[in-house]
Amino acid sequence: MAYSIKRSCRRVAGAPYLPPPPVVDEAAWADSSRELLFVESPIKALAVAHHLKTAVIGLAGVSTGGETGENRLHPELRQRVALDGRRVVILFDSNRLKPQVRKAEKTLARQLHAVGASVFIAALPSIEGEDVGPDDFCRLLGANPLQKVVSEALPWRERLSTDIPSWIDELERTGERVYPLWGT
Repeated sequence: MAYSIKRSCRRVAGAPYLPPPPVVDEAAWADSSRELLFVESPIKALAVAHHLKTAVIGLAGVSTGGETGENRLHPELRQRVALDGRRVVILFDSNRLKPQVRKAEKTLARQLHAVGASVFIAALPSIEGEDVGPDDFCRLLGANPLQKVVSEALPWRERLSTDIPSWIDELERTGERVYPLWGT
């Protein structure tokens, strides 16, 4: 079977851009009654959407949902996806307690909350001590355990306050560094 690409096809860096086939229908983005997940990458989004049959946005890294230089969601997200009143679950990899990941998670949660989303954060557990993403988790354990993790997501402020003691938030706010008193 032969395939041909239309000359009018969108191009990226001179090459034809062929988006993957949609996993969920187009209406999922406009329907604020349907749950929406945010994961760390487009590949993870495809895997999660395939297994959970839900709308998933794959960021190009944990800190890329916002507008460059601004503390608000990227305009395209605000325009193309119904967020007001929508249950949105942030589902980052199991290493989400790393300071830079936690900071990005908190920023994204605030940005989503600011546009009216009902924001939750899921805590993906590691598997046998290894950090995993939701795609790996699903591949190793199946869709049902991943759905359970998503359904047990906590409201964002509650999740962030139970993950790490409040003094760490204060240190993040002030920019102070912490040095352990034990070893180097």
